[in-house]
Amino acid sequence: MNNKVQKALPIVLSITGSFGVIGTSILAVKNSKKYYNAVDHEVTKKGKVKEFFKYYWPAILTGSATIGSITAGKIISKK
Repeated sequence: MNNKVQKALPIVLSITGSFGVIGTSILAVKNSKKYYNAVDHEVTKKGKVKEFFKYYWPAILTGSATIGSITAGKIISKK
């Protein structure tokens, strides 16, 4: 890997991770009202879990990408 890229990539990944944390929070808050309104009608645990993933999948994906970005930045910066 090019030395300049190896120095710049952890910074880019850290910035991406920071935006990911903010994005994850926004998505979770945005969908929480919809989730709690939908759960009122569901009684079973299976229904609650199904509704949870239905409304929170964008936040879960964003959070996973954020964790990956932060981890990759740390690994690259250690090399």
